[in-house]
Amino acid sequence: MHNYDEYYDQYICPNDESLLPSRVTREGYRMYSSNKVKCTSCSLLEKCTQSVQHKKVILRHLWHIRF
Repeated sequence: MHNYDEYYDQYICPNDESLLPSRVTREGYRMYSSNKVKCTSCSLLEKCTQSVQHKKVILRHLWHIRF
C-alpha cells in the first residue's frame, strides 16, 4: 500500500504524501511517520491506519536500507 522511495529515503502513501524518517529505535528500526494534520483530512485515512492519532508509522530495519 505504501511505496518506498529509495532515492529520497521516504515512503509514499496512496494519497501521494510523504512519510519521512523521524528516528531510529534501539532495535535498529528507522521510523517513518506521516503528517497527522494532512492525514486527518485525508479520504483514505480508514484504509491507511487505525491510529487514534490519525498518524501512520512504518518501521524499516536498517539492514534493509541500502547504502
